[in-house]
Amino acid sequence: MNKTEYNSFEDIDKKLKILKLKREIDKENIKIGVSRINKDVYPTNLLHSFQGAFQEYLLITIIKKLRKMVG
Repeated sequence: MNKTEYNSFEDIDKKLKILKLKREIDKENIKIGVSRINKDVYPTNLLHSFQGAFQEYLLITIIKKLRKMVG
């Protein structure tokens, strides 16, 4: 950790204000992340993801079976 030397209380107040703003930004980023996670794991979104994966699996399986029949 870096040791910082402050020359006045004004310098300390500026640093504290910067740290407070950074903390608020981090809180907002966390809120956004949580909101995205909640949206991604919402049941209908999960169902759509599952449907897409299932359709892809089904298509690959059909293609493999067709190749075996032709080849």
